[in-house]
Amino acid sequence: MTKRCTRCHKMYPIETHFTSIQKRDLKRCKICREKKHEYKKQRKVENVKNLQEKEKQCSVCYKISQIEMFMSSRTERVRDTCEICKNKMLKQSTERKRKKTMNVKEDEKLCTMCEKIFCIKTHFKSTTIYETHTCKICRENADKKYNDVNNKYQKRKTIYLELKQNEIEKKNGCEWVEDSQTNVLSAQKLDQYECHEMNIDAIQFDHINPKEKKISISNWANNFSYDKNVLVNEINKCRLLCAFHHRLHSEIQRKEKR
Repeated sequence: MTKRCTRCHKMYPIETHFTSIQKRDLKRCKICREKKHEYKKQRKVENVKNLQEKEKQCSVCYKISQIEMFMSSRTERVRDTCEICKNKMLKQSTERKRKKTMNVKEDEKLCTMCEKIFCIKTHFKSTTIYETHTCKICRENADKKYNDVNNKYQKRKTIYLELKQNEIEKKNGCEWVEDSQTNVLSAQKLDQYECHEMNIDAIQFDHINPKEKKISISNWANNFSYDKNVLVNEINKCRLLCAFHHRLHSEIQRKEKR
């Protein structure tokens, strides 16, 4: 299967040039996307070199201006876009809404998600007194997507908990040993103490070598782009520690880096 790029207008195979981690449909090929990222990086670096105090770079036009142009009128927060770009974006959104709401009648309403016109009584009534901004069809589709994602998360979470329980039974809980060569808490000599915490909620995976870490094991269930084999390979790089000793070991590693 091939596809035409909307930028360079060339045909490329979908599997090699139009795939992404999020598994969504892309319009531009891989080569054009890489060129765009390189151009943005160069432009940002060139502008950042000329930055001075009380100045900032706009995230839309990449121009440098004073911080006063980025201050919001309602709050004291500093925006990412300058005042000129903000006004342009507001004008474009208002014109878009005005064109779509020209043919709307009194008993009809514009959906904010699909941007289609429907009757208020049939599509915008909910269980509460208030009217909804999205139509009935969009709300049903959103509920289906949420349920699908939730079911995937629950399945992956059960796989993660089963692997974790097996590792706890194999290694007899927490593998922390004080006063050893690998885990030195202080200069004072401590009596040898072994922690064998078995509670699955208190046990965490600790990477022996942090440089080999690719993904966070605890967030594997939320990230659908990684398979079970990736999780198993990552667990093999770790050891089991309870939450208290995991925190101590991470503090020791931070001090060693300093």
